Amino acid sequence: MSQDTELLAGDPQEATKTILLDEEDPAISPLLVETSGQETPYRAIVATDGHAALQLVRHCTPDLFLLDDGLPGMNGIELYDRLHIDKALAAIPAILMTASRHVPQQQLRHHQLTAFKKPSSPRCEQGREPIASSCRASNQCSQKGCRGVP
Repeated sequence: MSQDTELLAGDPQEATKTILLDEEDPAISPLLVETSGQETPYRAIVATDGHAALQLVRHCTPDLFLLDDGLPGMNGIELYDRLHIDKALAAIPAILMTASRHVPQQQLRHHQLTAFKKPSSPRCEQGREPIASSCRASNQCSQKGCRGVP
């Protein structure tokens, strides 16, 4: 697997279904992985871009695609089209996530996709500003007294 992919959440022995989560934001993907692991019988495999997702499906066949519409290089609808060219993947349902207020309704209808507005980046525990991924990784926040915990 490439460096842009990683297996997250869920015990493979317990989980019976897999979500391919296409999300590059290190602040949001763990939240989505944790939520799916707690609230569903799915385990999540994260791809940080469309090309990594295309590589992942060579090694495993997910039961659901959760695709980010705002990724650079290949947006969620473009990735959906590339994934569904493969007859083995064509029947797999997909959900589009977007941070934009302008959801491409015509494209959603054309592709018969469901979409939802994804959560925004968590704020520091004092609620003053978004926590940068470097802040979160080092467990330090720019706000005095914050431990970098959302």
